Amino acid sequence: MGDYYPSPAPVVRLLLDHEAFDRDVPILEPTVGHARVIERVLRERGFMNITCFDLHCEGDERRDFFEITEHYHTIITNPPFRLHREFIAHAKRVATHKIAMLLPLNYLTGAGRHEDIWTDSDFPLARVHVLNRGIDFIGSDPHADQFRSSQMYCCWYVFERQHRGPPTLHWINSHKHVERKGAELKVMV
Repeated sequence: MGDYYPSPAPVVRLLLDHEAFDRDVPILEPTVGHARVIERVLRERGFMNITCFDLHCEGDERRDFFEITEHYHTIITNPPFRLHREFIAHAKRVATHKIAMLLPLNYLTGAGRHEDIWTDSDFPLARVHVLNRGIDFIGSDPHADQFRSSQMYCCWYVFERQHRGPPTLHWINSHKHVERKGAELKVMV
């Protein structure tokens, strides 16, 4: 599972604190993974109309996102970073209203992404919520109330079909959700 990095629960909660989602519409999480963090946080916040699956799940939940044709009002996911362009393109075919994806901050750059993704007027980028602390996806317990910090800076990229105009940029202060080191640094005199 080479590109499996579960979203820390505080990062998902911060999205829901800063972005409005309709609780009464079908929401898809197509990369639920074994940790099921996004699904659990959505449910704890009162969202009940959630469909989850993943290529690595068992039974009926084992589905390939790229093979689905059903439509969902909203998609919220942390896709495999190496497939981000393909995920965004397919999500725009499947979602009818809104998409939120957790992706690295540096994905705002690049000529290919600019042409293929960021300047799409049919299902445009509406908002970017930048987390001000990097995320350690590997060393953090995804269900803990705090996550370990790293140099992997990420954003929630929100696309809305009805959005017009340029996207807006917002900063989310995630500092209080960062796990603190156990030992304090001592000043040598």
